[in-house]
Amino acid sequence: MIDDELVPHDAERMDWIRRDILARNYLVATIESQQQRSLINCRTAYEMWTRLSAQHLRNAVENQHVLQQKFFEYQYQPEHDIMAHITEVETMASMLSDVEAPVSEIQIMTKILCTLPPSYRSFTTAWDSVPAHEKTIALLTSRLLKEETMAKRWTRGQKDTNDAAFFAHNFPTITPNGARGNRTDGGRGGRGNRRGYNRRRPESSRHRPYNPNYCSYCQLGPHKAIHCRGRIKEEADAKARDDAAAASDKKKATSPEENSDFSFLSEFTCFTARSIDDWYADSGATQHMSGQRSLFRNFVPVKPNTWFVNGIGGARLQVLGHGEIVFKAKVNGSEHSVSVSMVLYVPNIGTNLLSIAAVTEVRITVHFIDSFVKFNRNDKTVIVGERIGRNLYHLAITAAKPVETAYFMTPAAPSLAVWHQRFAHVSCRKIAKMAAQQLVKGLTIPANAVIPSQPCPGCIAGKMERSPFPTGRTRAVQIGQLIHSDVCGPMHVETPGGAKFFVMFTDDYSGFRTVYFLKFKSEVADCFKDYAEHLHTETRQKIHTLRKDNGGEYTGHSFRAWLSEQGIRYETSAPHTPEQNGVSERANRTIVEGARSLLHAKHLPLELWGEAISCAVYVLNRVTSKAAPNTPFQNWYGTKPDVSNLRIFGSTAYIHVPKIERRKLDSKSLRCYFVGYSDSQKAYRFWDPISRKIKTSRDVIFDEQIFYTPAPTSTQPNEDPFNHLILHPSIPTKVSTINSPLL
Repeated sequence: MIDDELVPHDAERMDWIRRDILARNYLVATIESQQQRSLINCRTAYEMWTRLSAQHLRNAVENQHVLQQKFFEYQYQPEHDIMAHITEVETMASMLSDVEAPVSEIQIMTKILCTLPPSYRSFTTAWDSVPAHEKTIALLTSRLLKEETMAKRWTRGQKDTNDAAFFAHNFPTITPNGARGNRTDGGRGGRGNRRGYNRRRPESSRHRPYNPNYCSYCQLGPHKAIHCRGRIKEEADAKARDDAAAASDKKKATSPEENSDFSFLSEFTCFTARSIDDWYADSGATQHMSGQRSLFRNFVPVKPNTWFVNGIGGARLQVLGHGEIVFKAKVNGSEHSVSVSMVLYVPNIGTNLLSIAAVTEVRITVHFIDSFVKFNRNDKTVIVGERIGRNLYHLAITAAKPVETAYFMTPAAPSLAVWHQRFAHVSCRKIAKMAAQQLVKGLTIPANAVIPSQPCPGCIAGKMERSPFPTGRTRAVQIGQLIHSDVCGPMHVETPGGAKFFVMFTDDYSGFRTVYFLKFKSEVADCFKDYAEHLHTETRQKIHTLRKDNGGEYTGHSFRAWLSEQGIRYETSAPHTPEQNGVSERANRTIVEGARSLLHAKHLPLELWGEAISCAVYVLNRVTSKAAPNTPFQNWYGTKPDVSNLRIFGSTAYIHVPKIERRKLDSKSLRCYFVGYSDSQKAYRFWDPISRKIKTSRDVIFDEQIFYTPAPTSTQPNEDPFNHLILHPSIPTKVSTINSPLL
């Protein structure tokens, strides 16, 4: 006041108001909720302190026995988590210390451990193995929080049944009529459904003299209590009520409309914390919370009036969204960035909170040392803070506000990942090349752009291909070391013998092929046994390995046992990977393509596909390949093959009719068509179109200029017996007519 005039000191006044608000926040944050309600009408920190002092200026010695009784009788509360339980025990110990009745650290740890629910028995046993000099409240707190997080992950958030029984025994619910449990019908402890009966007798029979022959439950008739309809109906009704109550509780627990998270909140903090610089770690909050919308990244709005959090005094605050906030944290003088997700946006909360419970669920350990707290990830400290209240820790972090580009600033060039999506998922390398050579207009990418190392989900879904197979392979060094096998069929047309399938065995060393024709796939195992004997007889070698696709032809237990007895290794390709059985697959294709060419070149009936297959195998065993300089026949038998007996498939042949099969004046020859070579005889095989049978003969005259011509009335099948194969045109061949026995 100067010359009777008031001179304003706005700066000093605002500074005093700010410090007064901060003092009120500290006071509210460090006292219990019952005491907070008594400070509602206080306007300054001085008034709050004066009222608190008046409440606590009692004789501390007189309160010692009350506080000690409270400390020793305290039990783990059903609504508490581990952090709240530890905090409650520490608070009572601190109160005892204030009244000159201190409790040692060992007694505090013992109280914490002895009051844990049954699900922590294994942890208690493990804690006993910790050396005595290492046992501290900070270490106990850290390990219990980790144990709680792991238990939640294992049980998926459900309470342990032993814990439920423990809480039901120590904290029974009291019904209006004085009964324990959820029953309201006067039953004993809600257990009338398990053992014993509900002894509440009907009003009409309460004063009736006891009759041992009557029902002990209702005393209304000569029947047993176990069959009493009244008892059964009452117990069914009670069970229905219990189930409905449990369903209602479950619905309330999972419904977003009833979602509530406790954090420190009062009328004093709703208007004070307007700075984004102050953040607190709260052991009582279950979610991260902030009222500063400008701090959020990747913000997800929430429908109004669907999600609330509970504050002090039962205040319900509305959650309007959640998102991510990036912080600048200082640890030991160095600064680094920390990203925290799932932060709730609560407009009227008035402060910024990090939940210790939520932090521990993302594999971050929290260590409490004296009055300090450390958040560690992978043994590295990421956030530090100092304790300022019973549940609050002031953190050395600052929220970084998202940088928004002004409309008049030059926008940053889109990244390669953005252009990759704009160009319909074209290769990033191609886009970078186009930008470097300026092949198009408007394509600008950052100067230091690099090819993204992370795979694009869209490209994985739309462009993924099978892994390439290695080129080349290691061939066997002797006959029988590796046998390739594959079954082909069923064909649309049966052979004259009724076969629909064929199986081929290819020796990897020689390339020699052997084919068997089957009526059913179940005959494959017997064919392989015959082939093994055939190979041993002709080459004196034994089969070492059988390789085939992943089909079920060789899956019988008896055949597997036979392979084990013979010492044969059994290999299969991976599911849906015929490339791993490429030798057999390629051999089948080559044989089938040759057989198709033989049939369609001479217009023979499709029922002769088996003869065409056999003829193609016979010929190809006498033909060289790129993989080997010699023919498979020479590799198998050790001698060069003689091919002078080869004839055109389907050509006309006149076979000699034996004397015993003809009469005096009958023709001595029969016109047939050549279809192959006999495996068991030195003779040719022929098809008789009249009898539609296969004949074998060595006395034959070939006419390789005349071929089979179907009769005009006959119809040829339209279907090809070989699927997915290409027809080849006929190749002109030199025709000769000779009388050549097969020698």
